[in-house]
Amino acid sequence: MEKIRTYSYQTDLTTAVGKALEEMSEDFTIREWLMANRSEVLEMSLFYFDEEFYKECVMKDTKSELFANLIQRKMASGLPFEESCKDLLLTEEEIRSVKEYMTESAPKQNT
Repeated sequence: MEKIRTYSYQTDLTTAVGKALEEMSEDFTIREWLMANRSEVLEMSLFYFDEEFYKECVMKDTKSELFANLIQRKMASGLPFEESCKDLLLTEEEIRSVKEYMTESAPKQNT
């Protein structure tokens, strides 16, 4: 998987898997099986990378939720949003992510 990950930065995933399989040591125990089942190996690799992306997205949302809760507490004590972010030493990207999270999770007003 490490070689696939490395090659995937340089080329598409299908090529990265193929290249990693080709470079696999001849005496690697399951090399023959992996080579015979290349399409399944590719599908598994695609699932693995999608799982990593999913985990990254969940972590980002969790982090945004945590920061949003902290900022809301600070704002409840009278501190403006911008000052609350400065107190938490948030990056510009984190601030954008928190603002987006707070906007999306805000209760909708009936008009």
